[in-house]
Amino acid sequence: MDPGLWASMGEAMRDRLRLEALDDLQRLSDVAWSASAASPELVVKEGTLETQIRAFIDETASVKTLLLAASTSRGGPGPLVSAALRGGFGFGQRAVAIMIVPAGLSDQELDDLAS
Repeated sequence: MDPGLWASMGEAMRDRLRLEALDDLQRLSDVAWSASAASPELVVKEGTLETQIRAFIDETASVKTLLLAASTSRGGPGPLVSAALRGGFGFGQRAVAIMIVPAGLSDQELDDLAS
């Protein structure tokens, strides 16, 4: 098969996944707006999660806190939370606060944390 065809197929798949990600983000943005009247900034980047988080923190001075949601699954709290807890993952060159929110909190408990 022609290498150019493979490349165009990969590009089409990447474009489709990007559109799906943007749709998901918009849906979650709508949820945030309806719950708090806050309009989040939507950012989509390509690459490994850790690398992109580090880069975003480093290039965005307005980021002061990194909020991570901890999973309650048998697999543990999630890779980012696990890395943050063991100190093995620095989130960028700038110092930022890291807040870990446990899964399963009620809306009231989340409101209490936010106030």
